Amino acid sequence: MKSRPLLHALCVGALTLAQAVLASDTLPHIPLASATQAQGDLPRLLRDALTDYEAVLPDAHSMRWLEANGKNELVPHYWSERAHAFEIACAAQRDACGPLLAAQIKAMDRALREAGDAAYSLVGAATQSAISDLCMQSPPDSSFAVCGLSQRAHHAAALWAQLGRDAPFVHYYNRYQGQRTQYLGWLQSRGEKPSASTQADLPELPAWMSARYFEATSALDGARDGWLSAIVATMKTPDAPFPLVAASYMARLSWRLNDGGAGRAWDAMIAAQPAQNSCPARSELLRIDIARLHAEGGNAADTNKRLRALIADNCPYTQALFEFASDSLQAPAPDDAALAALRQTLALGIGSCDASGQCLRHRLEQLRQLLALTGTDAGGIATVGKAQQQRFDQPEHTMLEPDLQMAWATAMTLIRTPTLKSQGFTLLSALQQRLLIAAGADRQASVTTQANYNRFDALHRTVARVSTELGIALPISQVEGLRAQTLLRRLRLESLSRQLSGVHDAQADADYAVQLEQAQLCRNTMASLGRPLEADWRYTVLRLAAPWCEQLVSLADLRRLETLATRKLYGNDKEKAWLGSLGIGALNTLDASTQNPLLKTETDSLGADEAYLSWLQVPGGYVASLAFAKADTQYSPQTHSLQSRFVPLSATQEATVALYRELLMAGSATSRGARRADALPDAGDGLRLKGMPVWRMADGSYIAQTTAPAGGVRAQSLKEIGQALYALLLAPMQAEWGGAKRLTISPDGPLAFLPFETLWAGDRQVLEMIDVAYVQSLAVHAELSRRAAQSRAAQPALLSVADPDYARPVGDEGALPAWMAALRWNPLPGTRREADALAPLFSTSRTLRGSDASRKRFLGMDAKGEIRDFRVLHFATHGFADNQRSALVLSTQQGMQQAYLLDSDIATLRLKSDLVLLSACDTGLGRSQSGEGVMGLPYAFMLAGNTNTVMSLWPVDDAGAALFMPTFMKHAREGLDLVAALNATKREFAAGTHGERNRDPRIWAAFVQYGVPLALAGTR
Repeated sequence: MKSRPLLHALCVGALTLAQAVLASDTLPHIPLASATQAQGDLPRLLRDALTDYEAVLPDAHSMRWLEANGKNELVPHYWSERAHAFEIACAAQRDACGPLLAAQIKAMDRALREAGDAAYSLVGAATQSAISDLCMQSPPDSSFAVCGLSQRAHHAAALWAQLGRDAPFVHYYNRYQGQRTQYLGWLQSRGEKPSASTQADLPELPAWMSARYFEATSALDGARDGWLSAIVATMKTPDAPFPLVAASYMARLSWRLNDGGAGRAWDAMIAAQPAQNSCPARSELLRIDIARLHAEGGNAADTNKRLRALIADNCPYTQALFEFASDSLQAPAPDDAALAALRQTLALGIGSCDASGQCLRHRLEQLRQLLALTGTDAGGIATVGKAQQQRFDQPEHTMLEPDLQMAWATAMTLIRTPTLKSQGFTLLSALQQRLLIAAGADRQASVTTQANYNRFDALHRTVARVSTELGIALPISQVEGLRAQTLLRRLRLESLSRQLSGVHDAQADADYAVQLEQAQLCRNTMASLGRPLEADWRYTVLRLAAPWCEQLVSLADLRRLETLATRKLYGNDKEKAWLGSLGIGALNTLDASTQNPLLKTETDSLGADEAYLSWLQVPGGYVASLAFAKADTQYSPQTHSLQSRFVPLSATQEATVALYRELLMAGSATSRGARRADALPDAGDGLRLKGMPVWRMADGSYIAQTTAPAGGVRAQSLKEIGQALYALLLAPMQAEWGGAKRLTISPDGPLAFLPFETLWAGDRQVLEMIDVAYVQSLAVHAELSRRAAQSRAAQPALLSVADPDYARPVGDEGALPAWMAALRWNPLPGTRREADALAPLFSTSRTLRGSDASRKRFLGMDAKGEIRDFRVLHFATHGFADNQRSALVLSTQQGMQQAYLLDSDIATLRLKSDLVLLSACDTGLGRSQSGEGVMGLPYAFMLAGNTNTVMSLWPVDDAGAALFMPTFMKHAREGLDLVAALNATKREFAAGTHGERNRDPRIWAAFVQYGVPLALAGTR
């Protein structure tokens, strides 16, 4: 049977075809060869096995797993013990089994060819699977004409995908891909190229099938790329119709990945098409709405109503019902009324399944478990919890996307049940560990890849919160499990790349060149599609697909490193290299071989006099994790102890943090940002914000409003609020971190915009007590320390980009993006003085000014490799940030659209800088991505190869910044490391050394540093 009709059928409407063929009885059973019907143990065992292929395999949930026996030994189990028994017997009686296998394989192949379209059915899929498995046992020469090179695994996978049976689909997909990769790799190890017949027998799997596989195995980012690839391919055909099926997948996956911008774009394209009222279409549209509801919230009552309508109309509903129920139960505190309505809908759905007998047995069991979780019977909830935990306790269990969602829903329900909280924590921790292992093994350093893991961000935060409630100490690496993972992967790949710098492989270089050509072909293909009108759906698709071609470059880089790692580990031994490729991969092997876990702890990168404080926002407050130095004379002069605690923060206290920041930045005479200065906060009669009095409430929080609140007392100073926040955030652990000389903070949520050094411990400001620095995570701290330890030029060179020409040219673009259209930028005379003051501190410096300080000029220097020569990059310009993007605003002489050096531009630079000075407004702000943190300019510069970034948390004072930056750099050039230099500069400003006006924290507290201690003076 050829797979092409099947692939076409799926793309044009798999659900409709599946329903039609399920009603067919042309292929009622797997056919038996006469030899299989004969007497004897082998034929009997084969008959039993084929019975299970037909009756058990379609509903199989796992294909193989390990389970402890009475002796606590792990024993393998299989989807069919009878099929496994036949495999063992056949291996033991090879001569007798060979003819039996050949006869049965031929009988099944003949039946499939004669069945025609009826082969696209559950029995047909089971028959293809049986052929695939028996071909694995058959002598190569006896059945090759029928078996081919893994063709049957390909066909079986395609059928199971069409029929919605994820476990067998994933199993046979993996088999085909594994055998294809192994065989082609074996040919390559022998220096042979695959023949035309081999390529025909082992084709690359189509994009739609890979997309289905990625979704089933929880790689939703890969699934979305697969469907996007299929859509772009259809656009090559003139007048191609709108790909509604693929677009529906794209919309749902985008919402599941919390990509609201893409989700709304696909929703709009689907809404513009003629209304779809068929049962499959209604089901798919509802699944999109459920995914949107999970991402953004909304009307759950309407979803319940539509689900019940699907059930009443006998439309496909079990997948949508499962997703809605599991989403609902994953919430920290579901509404009782919503749970009651969900319980009724689940009962209706289960009743309909029981009446029809057509629901997938495993899905029906999941719906029954979800129904139990919506109730109040603790015993029933605990039973579901034990069943879910068992899957994690049995190694090698296939965990598909629904299994992860089911386990999450179960764990959250257990945690909400007071007597079962510990059981829920155990289950949720097991799920978290599985996710962290998967994330750790993924080497692809892209934001889109990380989005797939970030959708479990709430799960990780719950583990951290509940651990503190149960008094369980977690490693900081577990608490920060998802933070800044894209940056962390980039840093680790950079470290591995340095290890491979002396390794050369001609084939790797050739393959790399081919892959880069493919990326360029992708760009050319996109360009050849033209520029459709904005109203055309093709325009939106091209806009969404723009980053796709660049991801091919990242993949090419990763594959080249994998090949070089293979050469480093195995040399010219191609057989060992091929065998090694069947394991965890050469890069992972190399990474593991360079680290001795017995001699390594997660706090190794911290200095002996350094404390580390990590904040993780959770419902109701924060989990604060502290690593602090503690003498341990038995093992080492200095070690770090760990401590975690839950710091409750009410909504009014969280608002106080935001109010404090607003007060800090109010009154600054800024001209380096779009926002303008507010009135001075101290008007003589107490603290004010935007003219409104600031009040201290009875609970210790603060609020700004015109009228006096009940019980409110006028706040007199900013110091008063700083004292309150210190008591709330830092005082509870001051005894532990107070002995350190440096406090490195990894903030989260609103705390990412709070300069902790401005808080007050009584009459002492934190700045006077300890040096403060910031970093994205402890793991990033370790990798940045590795980067900082690399040898560098004896004398650092400086590149300044300052005083851009902001005069808008005549005839500038009329149509600007909405976010850009209203923005105007004034000249910055202070930035020229700032750049002039910095230049003499360096033996080599260069400044881009006026129209030369342009995006085109800067990116052109990067393309020539010139930017890599500078260890310090200084930007004294306007800055811009909103919830979608961050940018430095350079010269507008080439048009407003060419003036913005976006974070996406910066992330692709090739830097080797020790320090980037962002002397512009709001350069520490930007879009916040769940799990990753603030994805702004500092993050982008670190992705590009920078180690330390000094950035601003609010609009900076033009005159103050022009004095602050040269003072800071003077201290750094005199020998202080960058962290010490920045803190010393702040202390001078706070003490009035640089004038009374500059004592104001609105001027000096705007600047914070992300990175690690690093000295600029001389070679280290």
